[in-house]
Amino acid sequence: MDTLGPPTSTSRIDRGRPVRTSFTLAGASVSLTLLGALTAGLVGPDSDPLLRRLPVVLALLAMALIAARRIGWRQVAAGGPTTWRNTTWLVAPALVALVPLAWGWQPDPATLAALAAGYLATGLYEELWFRGVMLRAALPLGPVRAATLTALLFGAAHLGNVAFGANLAVTLAQAVGAAAGGFGYAILRQRTNAVWALAGIHAVSDLLLHTTGLHGGALWAVLVGHDVALFVIGLLAVRGLRRTA
Repeated sequence: MDTLGPPTSTSRIDRGRPVRTSFTLAGASVSLTLLGALTAGLVGPDSDPLLRRLPVVLALLAMALIAARRIGWRQVAAGGPTTWRNTTWLVAPALVALVPLAWGWQPDPATLAALAAGYLATGLYEELWFRGVMLRAALPLGPVRAATLTALLFGAAHLGNVAFGANLAVTLAQAVGAAAGGFGYAILRQRTNAVWALAGIHAVSDLLLHTTGLHGGALWAVLVGHDVALFVIGLLAVRGLRRTA
């Protein structure tokens, strides 16, 4: 049986206003992203966008690690494998992450190391911050409302990509997709209590999307299909949450 109730800690983050706390945490990540983008633009305006983003992602990851350590690793579902549960729910998102391999793995040796480091840091940061720290703060709302709120904020946080020169229309589409996928990840976090495993799946998914033969319409189809699949997996997992709540 899943443990679904709000955290039992008596800390202020649990007793107080989960919506306000969630928005504050989202604001912190967006503010650091924008500050990092501004700094990177001033220091290396002509540098590769990938290299400009990497230090910012590492700073965001450091913020998430510090917050998780202060709260407690187990409290944010970042304990070891012995704390995981219902791990069969991880199979479906893992298979979805591997779909791009159907187009063949074609990494560019010159950028593979930077891409791997960047997407690993991104997966760790986004899962630890949004599905670990923020979801914990929102859980007093209930498992589904907490997942919905944090997913919407996760999607909105992607709008900060515009600061790195991303196309606005593409970024808006990415934000919608991230919200859908974020809902699935938030529900799976509650079912599995396995933030580290979800971070690994997230990182592999992002890396394969950018190192395989996908391009053009096929890439967009897989991107949309990935987010829709995660959302559907989350909806299926919600039923279990309601039954065992």
